[in-house]
Formats: sequence, structure tokens, C-alpha cells
Amino acid sequence: MENLKTVIALKFLKGEARCWALNAIGDKMHDGHYYQMAIEECKKAKMPANVKLDIQEITYSKMIETAKSEQEKSAYADSLKQVRTQKQTMFMTMLKGKKKSII
Repeated sequence: MENLKTVIALKFLKGEARCWALNAIGDKMHDGHYYQMAIEECKKAKMPANVKLDIQEITYSKMIETAKSEQEKSAYADSLKQVRTQKQTMFMTMLKGKKKSII
């Protein structure tokens, strides 16, 4: 059944929907492989940067939970930290832009 869902996700869904579908399959299967697929699809998909960062943040958090070794957990935690830094930078840039337009 999960193979069918994977085929549907990869063949018929695109962008954000594909990433969320792969995350959902990973949740159900408790298999980090699907989370890795979601990250790869997210990185190459054409979608807004803030959506990509949201997907990556959630997916890396799930990958940390399902990691089998401390080394994997550490690598995923580093990636999660980078994504959160990028989100923070984007948010601060957005705030600075709004402040300029208000003044």
C-alpha cells in the first residue's frame, strides 16, 4: 500500500504537495528514507523560499526523531539549525523591508 502511495506522490504530485505526501508516508512507515526523499524533492522544486524552509524545518525535525545513530542525529540537527538560521534571516529581512516602507 505504501508503495502505491509513493508512486502516486512521485508521479502525480508536484512541489509542496509531493513533499508533504512523502512526509506523511514517512510518518506512517516510521522510515527516514521518505523524509530524505521529501528533502531532495523540496530542494529541487520550484516554490517560494519560505515554503521550502518550512518543509525542510519540519522534515529535518522528523529525521532527527527517526535517526538510527547519533552521527545521523547530529548531521540532521546541523541541517535543521541552518534552515532555522535561514528562516530567521528571511524574517529579519522582511521586517527591515516593512520598516522602510512605513517610514
